[in-house]
Amino acid sequence: MKFNNVFKSLKTSLAIVLVVILASCAKQLPKPSKDVKSVLVIPAEVVNKTQIERKYDYVFNFQSKHSTGTSYWSNSPQSDQLFSQRANLQKNGKSLTIISELPPGEHRLFSMTENPINVRGGKSFTRKMRHSPFTLEEGKLSIYPNIFWYSQWRPRGDLSNSFTSSRNFGPLTDQGVDEYQ
Repeated sequence: MKFNNVFKSLKTSLAIVLVVILASCAKQLPKPSKDVKSVLVIPAEVVNKTQIERKYDYVFNFQSKHSTGTSYWSNSPQSDQLFSQRANLQKNGKSLTIISELPPGEHRLFSMTENPINVRGGKSFTRKMRHSPFTLEEGKLSIYPNIFWYSQWRPRGDLSNSFTSSRNFGPLTDQGVDEYQ
């Protein structure tokens, strides 16, 4: 029993170290300071099987637990409870979105906004998320437990400039963290 707990802790620590190493190569992580109290890292992967550039950008909208400490999450949060961060996505491949502006405490991914880029007449679309809350600790880096996937492909036999796309979050496994090495 104790061995399993030690092994789990070791795997988690290794996963954090691997993400930090990868993130330091891609973008310098902010160091904890008076202004930066905690850091959240959201892994992402874009698979683009078309010659067309990615047509959507995403903004993650976070809700912070109300300062009164109420135990429920509001479906219509007040503006002081919301924080938005544009996803840092590659044109094709793996990337990390690093968020250092969220304070320590309990948060949840409240919604995701899809913004069209390089699209004429496109409209933004916001979708509420049903993700579990997570806690950011002061002076620590936290890895979001889900990976953001974006895929864009051309329907079979279609020779026009049309494409099909999908986006979603999936659970981040230890193997998934290892692939970011």
